[in-house]
Amino acid sequence: MISVGFSLDYDTKIAFYNSVSKCNIKRISLALVFAGSRHDPSSILLAAKERLPDVPVFGGSVAGIVSRDSADYSGYEMTVVAFTDGVDLPTIVNSDPNASTDDAIGDSLGHAAINKHKDLHSIILFYTCLLYTSPSPRDRQK
Repeated sequence: MISVGFSLDYDTKIAFYNSVSKCNIKRISLALVFAGSRHDPSSILLAAKERLPDVPVFGGSVAGIVSRDSADYSGYEMTVVAFTDGVDLPTIVNSDPNASTDDAIGDSLGHAAINKHKDLHSIILFYTCLLYTSPSPRDRQK
């Protein structure tokens, strides 16, 4: 089973806990967390370690969340996508830590994904460029 929980609470820890609770899953095997920019990332990690101590947690910052029931762009939105046992869990693929350009990172992710799953039907890609701070040199050229 895959379930989604959503919160607009201003307090990061409460938002995380509420989002997890709204998933209504007793045993979570993997969690994806997406949080608005007003939430503190270290507080999310701390809440995840407290609430889901043995669960792999991945995610990132978002500029708003749209769901079947709502849409919000306040910066306080948080969504947790919870996977439970019995569901084919996604395989996590990381890029080569030695990749030094955007192209090399993309190439590394593509090869890693194909090598792990030759029969891929779909891929969800989370990409964050940590090589540059904003604006990147590429943005400055435009």
